[in-house]
Amino acid sequence: MQKKDDGDWWLYFGHDNNNLSPVGFWSSTWGGYTESTIGNPSPAMGNGQWPGENSASFRDLKFVDANGQGYDPAPWPAGLLLLSTNKNCYQVSPYLDSVFHFGGPGGCTRL
Repeated sequence: MQKKDDGDWWLYFGHDNNNLSPVGFWSSTWGGYTESTIGNPSPAMGNGQWPGENSASFRDLKFVDANGQGYDPAPWPAGLLLLSTNKNCYQVSPYLDSVFHFGGPGGCTRL
C-alpha cells in the first residue's frame, strides 16, 4: 500500500485483509536489482530460474488509490511496466492472470 504522506510503498504479508503484517517498503518507484563488481559475474535474481512456473513471482498485486481502496492493475501491456536491462542474464514475464514471474541465472560480467 502506498503511504499518502511520502509516496513510499509498503509490502504486507497475510492470508486475508484482517491478518496483514508489514514486511518492508520501497521508495515511490521500486523493482528488482542485482550488481557485481567489475570483472566478476553477476548473481542470480529470484531463485535463479528463468521466468516460469517454478521461478520467483509476484501474485495478486493491488494498486491502492488515494482513499486506501485497492484495485487490480490493468491487463498487460497497459498496467505494469516490466522490463529487463540485460535479457541474457535476467527476464520478466508479462503480468497475466494476476501474476508475473521473474529471474535468471545471472553470470554476466560487467566490464
